[in-house]
Amino acid sequence: NYYKEGDPPQEWALNTDIIARSFKAAGFDLRILINTDIKNNIAKYPLKAIWNQSSADTDIDYRRIQNMEVFFKRNADSLNIRIDPANEENLNTWVPGDVVLFDMDGDGYTDNICIISDSTARNGTPKVIYNYIDPGYTTEANILSSKIITGHYRYP
Repeated sequence: NYYKEGDPPQEWALNTDIIARSFKAAGFDLRILINTDIKNNIAKYPLKAIWNQSSADTDIDYRRIQNMEVFFKRNADSLNIRIDPANEENLNTWVPGDVVLFDMDGDGYTDNICIISDSTARNGTPKVIYNYIDPGYTTEANILSSKIITGHYRYP
């Protein structure tokens, strides 16, 4: 849904809201950061192709996965997308606060964005905090090894 001033009520959250709220708690306002980057680099973003927009919309653009994906590719450190629970060195590259993008349904498109939690599974694999169609609410789970990772970023 579209919300004036961007953020929906606290009890509601899409996957992108989780990221925006986490970053805001850490002192980074993705609403402003993403929209500033869009305004300065509009051709890099899929506004026209996906939503037929010819200009940025501060209240919705930062809540779209495709825009977050472009923003993090452009403005964050791009990290390893291979997870190996048997390799401690590999597991240490997945740090709480890192942003991870997924192709949850295997159709070749990024359709979820999550944040690495400070909790781990029994095998040491970090859990992620996310919201998706399944389960349909915000949760923390061990999905790094079971879903297709399309991006792994650390900001700043």
